[in-house]
Amino acid sequence: MGALLAFEVARLASARQIPPEYLFVAGAKAPHLRTLPRRTYDLPEAEFLQEIHKLNGMPREVLENEELLSLVVPILRADFQAVDTYTFLSGEPPLTCPIAAFGGLEDPLVPEQDLRAWRQHTTREFSSLLLPGDHFFVNTAYLQLTAEIARLFQQNRP
Repeated sequence: MGALLAFEVARLASARQIPPEYLFVAGAKAPHLRTLPRRTYDLPEAEFLQEIHKLNGMPREVLENEELLSLVVPILRADFQAVDTYTFLSGEPPLTCPIAAFGGLEDPLVPEQDLRAWRQHTTREFSSLLLPGDHFFVNTAYLQLTAEIARLFQQNRP
């Protein structure tokens, strides 16, 4: 969800003549590749939690704590609704800032070619990098990820 949100904010800012310096996206297919997925956000509670568990994005301790789940599930459903109902609007100009796309080597949801497809959304430099981990590689490869973001951002500075 974060990659789509960042992309749309970057588009909006660019349209208002305040383009971002850089767009970093992680664990997401390029927006134009999105197809209508199976709707997850409105699944019955047990099925919804099963999908969350499959993604390996939530600690088991949270999934086993009903009180904590009652707080987290509505937020997760809202996130999934945003992603499940997102519609890419074509015809907008590409961004004028560099884009770096990051993914997990073992991510079953975002193949490398779908990550590299972010290339068409910028007129500037583009890079993609796969790091160790699954869809939530940011939890396991955060040191490599932050080092690469710092390097790219510094490289882009005048």
